[in-house]
Amino acid sequence: MERKRISNVELTTSMQETACLVEGRCYRGVFSKVGEARYLFEEAVVTTRCEMRNPKLYEGRHISLVHRQNGRYQVHMRTILPVDQEEAQQLAFQVYDELVTAFKQIH
Repeated sequence: MERKRISNVELTTSMQETACLVEGRCYRGVFSKVGEARYLFEEAVVTTRCEMRNPKLYEGRHISLVHRQNGRYQVHMRTILPVDQEEAQQLAFQVYDELVTAFKQIH
């Protein structure tokens, strides 16, 4: 996932239930570019009562990073095969590198 910041834009929202965005809540929908510096977010219609609870912010080869409802981030690591000492050290550096990349993308 690539993070890109766009400054000085007008964002119009079309919400299903609330009139404005609530801080800390995740919404499903579509962003559209409707002009040079104008964007539109349309919230999708909720078809089931199930909400996406912990959206995934980063998915790498070894780890994934999710944003929990309480505002904290949680790291999930994929299962690994047993490795010898040298491979374990290399794996640890790869996991560290992915973790740094994940935190750079969210901040």
